[in-house]
Amino acid sequence: MPQPYSADLRERVLVACERGDLPQ
Repeated sequence: MPQPYSADLRERVLVACERGDLPQ
């Protein structure tokens, strides 16, 4: 099952989530 995001991008999103930096 191919991942829609690369591991690097996924890690960035997780970090942004923890920082509360997501636009959502």
